[in-house]
Amino acid sequence: MKYLNNSDRYVNRFFGRTLAQQEVDYIEEADGVITAFECKWNAKAKGGVSRAFNNAYPDAVAHLIHPENAESFLLD
Repeated sequence: MKYLNNSDRYVNRFFGRTLAQQEVDYIEEADGVITAFECKWNAKAKGGVSRAFNNAYPDAVAHLIHPENAESFLLD
C-alpha cells in the first residue's frame, strides 16, 4: 500500500471472504485486472487463494507470500 501511495498509482483495495468463511488476505483491482495476495507465516503450510475465489475470478493473478519469498516479492 505504501508503494502504491508513493508511486501515485490508484487501485481499488478489498479484503475477501466467502460465505463458507474462506478468505483472501488482500485484493487489488486496477484497470480491470484483479490481483490477490495470500500471506502465510509458515512457508510449508498449505495455502493459496481459495478455489471459490479462483472459480469466481478465473483471470485473477494470485500471489502466495511467505517469509522465504517475501524479500524477493518486495524487491521485484
